[in-house]
Amino acid sequence: MEEYIFFFGRSPELSFAELSAFVPTLKKNDVGASINAVPVFIDGREIAIPDLLAILGGTTRIGRAVNKLPAITPQEIAHALSKPASSSVTFGLSSFSSDFKVTNQFLSEVKRILAGTSHHVRFILPRHGETLSTAGLGGEVQELCVIGKTGNFTLSQTIAAQPIDQWVSRDIRRPYIDAKRGMLPPKVARMMVNIGFGNDSRGKTLLDPFCGMGTIAMESFLRGVRTIASDLSVEVVEKAKKNIATLKDTKEVPPVSFHTSDATHVSSFLLDQKIDVVVTEPFMGTAKLGEGKIFKSSEIRNIMKGLEKLYIGCLREWKSILTDRGVVVIALPEIDWNARSYGVKKVIDRCEMYGYTKVLGPLPYSRPQAVVRRMIYVLKTGHATRIQETRKKVRK
Repeated sequence: MEEYIFFFGRSPELSFAELSAFVPTLKKNDVGASINAVPVFIDGREIAIPDLLAILGGTTRIGRAVNKLPAITPQEIAHALSKPASSSVTFGLSSFSSDFKVTNQFLSEVKRILAGTSHHVRFILPRHGETLSTAGLGGEVQELCVIGKTGNFTLSQTIAAQPIDQWVSRDIRRPYIDAKRGMLPPKVARMMVNIGFGNDSRGKTLLDPFCGMGTIAMESFLRGVRTIASDLSVEVVEKAKKNIATLKDTKEVPPVSFHTSDATHVSSFLLDQKIDVVVTEPFMGTAKLGEGKIFKSSEIRNIMKGLEKLYIGCLREWKSILTDRGVVVIALPEIDWNARSYGVKKVIDRCEMYGYTKVLGPLPYSRPQAVVRRMIYVLKTGHATRIQETRKKVRK
């Protein structure tokens, strides 16, 4: 049975949670996760393993395991590379193992071996570190990846690589961006959306009540589902609309509907409509936090208390508009300052009081050297009540 290896980006816990939403039989490994060949169904249709990269945000490449080896030699690499009908071979090697280094000398020896089979051979070297950028893969380039340790290496052949240009385009080439608002990267937004929907989004509706520039709405839209976005600022909602408009020619899906509203009063425009999934990055506090312009722990504690009050008000409101099996995927702030961490602990500790059960989290995401880290949680409705009833029975 074939084994497929999923290589994760810099947020492996979040990436694992996303992939698990589609493939529950995952096995963790040194680079991410692996599965044996099993059917994968998304939205009711079977999908080929390589095609998963068009949906996933946290997986950088997918490989097929081709060999288990005690040592990596040029002969083994040459043997593992496929020999195309044409006379040209272009290959590269990425190492995800601390026990093996990619060198020009090693690849030159692989080239020498392959050249003896009457092929024109060239290789590409990693520009940084030991791994090739996925931006340079595709076409005629064959990539082999080394994982594991001496005596127990796995060699995999890359069968799909993340389409970097598409992610970059949605991140920095949209009409409106606002770094001061701490915009969620599209890849993280996609992971949160995928975790919220799971492997079947058919007939479901997503709400982002803190839509900002529309990043989450964009990724939900690209999943092909009905999306509702709202924000307190009229100006921000208009910018989000224009960002979404750049995607309109790429997908025949239900349009995104926009509203101007306080996140604690979304029921006022939803009326009796029920929501299946809330995915959001709420207001994370004053921009001075991220800029390092607050210098007193008392100030940070007061800010976090205010955010706790806001988030608890949101959870109470959202419970009234979510279905009985509703899901909330939310990014909450954690501040690292002066060797201490400040969070909104009460929001999660008391979520059962408001009708939720925590099922995942914290799943961390942060940019390097960030002061404000995102801790992503998944809450579900319809479970807490039964837990509370069970506890009452136990007390009796």
